Amino acid sequence: MKIQDSFRFPYPVLNETYSDYTDDAIDLDVVVGESTSGKPTELQFKISLTSETILNSIADESAATFLSVVCQDTFFNQFYALDKLEGAISINQGELFGLVSVRAVIARTRAGTLDTVGASPEYLSTKFEVRAGSVLAWTLPREFDAGLDKLAPMASIFQIAEDKSLPDGAFGVDPDGEQITILVSPQMHKTASLLRNTADGKAVMLNSVYLPVLIEVILHFRTQEFESTRWSHIFKARAELAGVNLMSGSPLMIAQKLLKNPGTRLRKVTERL
Repeated sequence: MKIQDSFRFPYPVLNETYSDYTDDAIDLDVVVGESTSGKPTELQFKISLTSETILNSIADESAATFLSVVCQDTFFNQFYALDKLEGAISINQGELFGLVSVRAVIARTRAGTLDTVGASPEYLSTKFEVRAGSVLAWTLPREFDAGLDKLAPMASIFQIAEDKSLPDGAFGVDPDGEQITILVSPQMHKTASLLRNTADGKAVMLNSVYLPVLIEVILHFRTQEFESTRWSHIFKARAELAGVNLMSGSPLMIAQKLLKNPGTRLRKVTERL
């Protein structure tokens, strides 16, 4: 069954865009759980429905509730019959990738006369005969980005490599590979190796190396020249998860937010001195 928000019907229906029911409403909450260990993706749902007429139709089984899950990138399109208005469904890992649309739909399970109690006054004097499958109510789509890129740690997009052409203490950024390569001078490469083995050293690296590198990465990302790279996919997904718009705003402020304000770690280091 394909639902579009522009659909119009010759009988009263309930949805979030417009409603033929005066005081009734329908709503949908979805919580997405993805796993890195091969387990199915879990969609926890809660449908809020205030229409007594439609609730009664569900109770006497003349109507049923469904969850529509559509992923254009993988051609996944399934309608799940629901026993309750709140629960969870599982979808095998790999079935969903990219933009996923989820909406609740309530439809007739058998033909009959439609109860119009609660509908707008213009419908009350008319008798509506509906067929099995006729849609009674639906929600707007709830959308999310499926895939494990957003679960990958930020550190996974970086690698450190020695560049003998750099002067002591200098470092640069090479964004052309699947990972961002941080190029460092030979002496700095030794220093970085030592710092990464201690908690205090990691705090120093985060502020002195990764923060400025991330600022440059943001500038590279904005050119849109690296969209096909693995690091770009992970970086975008991590930013979306953090509610960060990479294409506008101060790169410095964005970098600090993505690194969870790394300056606080330096403060903890100085407190131990």
